[in-house]
Amino acid sequence: DRILARASVINDRYATNRQTSLEMQDKLHESLKYFQFIEDCNNFKEWLDMKSLQAQDDTYRYTANIHIKYLRHQAFQTKITSNKECLLVLKRYAE
Repeated sequence: DRILARASVINDRYATNRQTSLEMQDKLHESLKYFQFIEDCNNFKEWLDMKSLQAQDDTYRYTANIHIKYLRHQAFQTKITSNKECLLVLKRYAE
């Protein structure tokens, strides 16, 4: 009887520890997803800041090389359009 009681106590403790470890694993997984989301947001913000600086460039005032500026503008719009998906992914993660 003592042996069975002791085995039962050990099994109960094992089940409790197992449940606690699974809860901690879930919390750690959620924390990892959160920090990955924050890192993705920071990377996207850095990209936006860099593109914002490029957009504020004063070289548009000079009329030389208008064709090159137009091509640069088109490339800029293409990059913004392609990174729109990144923004949508971030919004989905945020929800």
